[in-house]
Amino acid sequence: MAISNRFYPFTLDPTEHALGGVGKGATDNFARTISTGNVLGIDLKELYEHKKEQLGTEDVCTIYSNSKLPKFTVKVVQFDGLNKDFMEFAELKLNTICGFSHPGIIRYHKVVRSGNVIFIIADYCDRDLEQFIADRRIACKSIPKELFLFILGQLTDALAYLHNPDKVDRGGHPLSSIVHRNLKPTSILLREHDNRVVITNFGLCGGDLLGSATNANDPTYMAPETLLYGDIVAASDVWNLGVIAYELATLRKPDFLGDKEPTEVFVAGWKPDLSDVTDDFIRSILEKILVLDLTERPTAKKLAHLLRIPNISIDEWGPQNTTLEDRCTSLDEPLSRANNEIAFLERELASRPTLTCRT
Repeated sequence: MAISNRFYPFTLDPTEHALGGVGKGATDNFARTISTGNVLGIDLKELYEHKKEQLGTEDVCTIYSNSKLPKFTVKVVQFDGLNKDFMEFAELKLNTICGFSHPGIIRYHKVVRSGNVIFIIADYCDRDLEQFIADRRIACKSIPKELFLFILGQLTDALAYLHNPDKVDRGGHPLSSIVHRNLKPTSILLREHDNRVVITNFGLCGGDLLGSATNANDPTYMAPETLLYGDIVAASDVWNLGVIAYELATLRKPDFLGDKEPTEVFVAGWKPDLSDVTDDFIRSILEKILVLDLTERPTAKKLAHLLRIPNISIDEWGPQNTTLEDRCTSLDEPLSRANNEIAFLERELASRPTLTCRT
């Protein structure tokens, strides 16, 4: 089974030049599909006329627009040796992603399938987080704490949206909890025009679509339960986020495994070496995220709340949150009594006769 995905540039003849390597049947169908109708809210023929641009280290080729047109990319995902049912499942999953409604999630505008090829029209982003970190490392410029919290706050908020079992899509239809399964810096894009960090690359490798881990994933970011047992759950995404946070804080990947096997490293009592993380608050966050017991990791929702109040430590946040909940509960009964008394007084006032003053 072979799965590849690439970004292609638009040219004046997209079928023969830009997508020529995919196969004429697929590209002809793609050209026919997107040239009929206005799927992006703009004239697609006009969109084709803009020059191409190379972006980043992954040969990402994008549509270059003028002031009248937004920027988009077309990603081509080619599946070889997969049956029809799998392709239909992949298309269904990608169309579900089109319905996501959150500023921290990449906007997929349209998904088109032709045979074993899927075309995804998505928003343009300037570069990925891996390139951002590399640029900082080359320039020997650490990421300021405020910027670190700004980036991590957006990521945790977006991840909390994905994990939320009660969210709805753009059309108001319910969406269940979704696990990303392969969160890493190349799956995070930066949109400079509005200072947004967005998560992308949902379900674009076979393991992700099938719901299991694959060798294509970078073990640096994989959670212990994934490396040891192949399990991927919402808490695994949180671990991935913790590794990314470590990289943002130190400008380098952690090396938890060294030259050892996961079974030799991730044993009872294991703790990560966070000596290179100099900020106490950031270190306290990582200490809570990077734990073997996935039930002990904070949820993305809790992390999102925590990062909005960075002046207290993560250990203080738990008791404070519990105390506030207890106080709110203790106020329920007095407030209920007060509301009943107000309602009684209003009824009494309404039942009294109206006095008329005569002159």
